[in-house]
Amino acid sequence: MDPQSALTTVAEVGIGIAGFSTIAAAFASQAQFAQRIVVWVKLRTLLVTSAAVVFFSFLPMIMFRTGLEEATNWTICSSVYIAWIVGVRVSLFFDTDFESADYVTSRFYGSVGMVSLLFHAYNVVAGATDWPYLAALVTGLFIASFHFFLLIRDLVRGSDPTNPEEKKDA
Repeated sequence: MDPQSALTTVAEVGIGIAGFSTIAAAFASQAQFAQRIVVWVKLRTLLVTSAAVVFFSFLPMIMFRTGLEEATNWTICSSVYIAWIVGVRVSLFFDTDFESADYVTSRFYGSVGMVSLLFHAYNVVAGATDWPYLAALVTGLFIASFHFFLLIRDLVRGSDPTNPEEKKDA
């Protein structure tokens, strides 16, 4: 599969995941008050991640129309993605809702985000090719899918994952 087709496919999957989040938003509007912060943080993470995957899928397609060398385009795209990941991590450091929402979710998001960051760092330093960039985008799809399933799980259960009493019963 050529990079153009792979980028288009990743963008379509990202749009699909963002679209399914409307279902989650409908469920979330019915969530109990104690659970709402957790639900909205997961929903926000889902939407931001899937929107980023879509944006960063289209970025190389736009960059290739500039006439620059292919390696230069991949380096620029990975550099922009690195800046975005660092910006998100810095903003989440100051976001008290995100840290209090769900410890496992916030740690997982940070860990997988680091894997994505490593793919891009490799691409900037050693590679300047398509596979690390595509691997990082697929990692972003994995994060979005993970949050979608966690969000639906919590909404269907009607449980509050931050409540220690409910964790004992599970």
